[in-house]
Amino acid sequence: ASTNPEDPWITDQRSVIAQASNAEAPTNTKNQAYLQAAQVLDKALLIAPDHDPVYYWTAKCQQALGDRESAKLNYLKAYGLDNSFLEAKRAADELK
Repeated sequence: ASTNPEDPWITDQRSVIAQASNAEAPTNTKNQAYLQAAQVLDKALLIAPDHDPVYYWTAKCQQALGDRESAKLNYLKAYGLDNSFLEAKRAADELK
């Protein structure tokens, strides 16, 4: 699984999350964007269940929506698939 920042999949997911986390958007709009992103990521997991960035970005959405337990599990799944994905490990550790 690739964590290369140049991977088009990662770039697309960062774009989705960036739109959702727009600081100027109302909270309701942000939540809708995170929910939409999570739905797309759920579909991606069906296609690529071993692609660690999908778990990472799913966790980002879950964390933003307040589901810290699920977020931590998905950060750990991402790290478990790629032990060099230290950003996922750090994110999981911060959700103690």
